Amino acid sequence: MLICPKQKQRTLSETDTLNAYFDGNRLKETQQEKLLGVRVDSNLTWQDQIDYVCKTVSTRLALLRRIKQFIDIPTRILFFNGYILPFLNYCNLVWSSCTRSKVIRIEKLLKSAARIILDATYDERSEDLFSKLGWKTFSQSLKQKRLIMVYKSLNGHTPPYMRDMFEYTHSVHDHGLRSTSSLALYMSGDRTDFNNKRFSYIGAKEWNDLPNNIKSAANLNRFKALIKDTL
Repeated sequence: MLICPKQKQRTLSETDTLNAYFDGNRLKETQQEKLLGVRVDSNLTWQDQIDYVCKTVSTRLALLRRIKQFIDIPTRILFFNGYILPFLNYCNLVWSSCTRSKVIRIEKLLKSAARIILDATYDERSEDLFSKLGWKTFSQSLKQKRLIMVYKSLNGHTPPYMRDMFEYTHSVHDHGLRSTSSLALYMSGDRTDFNNKRFSYIGAKEWNDLPNNIKSAANLNRFKALIKDTL
């Protein structure tokens, strides 16, 4: 996916990149590509993906606002669940490593959706509206999905590359640590912003914050129920 404009001086690594081929096709440099419906930019900021999601959801919320007078609240919820929510949920574990400011854009759209569905004014607290609808915030929803994925990875319900992302602290350190008896996960890597945005890092951090009775849930359904109550 990389090929830059011709330059007079190139390092060896640059030359290797510029001459990269796959399946007989020369790879070209692009600033953004769409992979399985997700817009991946060259710096992994997810700006293009967030822009696309926000634009699409805003357009459909505008449609809901126009037709809401003709449908009752249960039908409005059905419209949201079938026509808007899939855009917020699709592959969001991939692009949720974006900055907090981008997540806030999604949160604002959810708040707007709640007000439209419930005919609420801007004076009403979004927390109360979410409670009436049985919704979680976008951040809570992402956290729940990450924790479920970590549980599945640790219990052999994911492909090997997912299982290899996590390992228990006691398998890394031989000497006695308080974390070795608490089902804690080893958090590898440096403290750079890039490392801290990785799913393996965020997932391990959130997992370590859970009480042991949730970590040791007997099965996935039990784990989901405990996580739902916790969040």
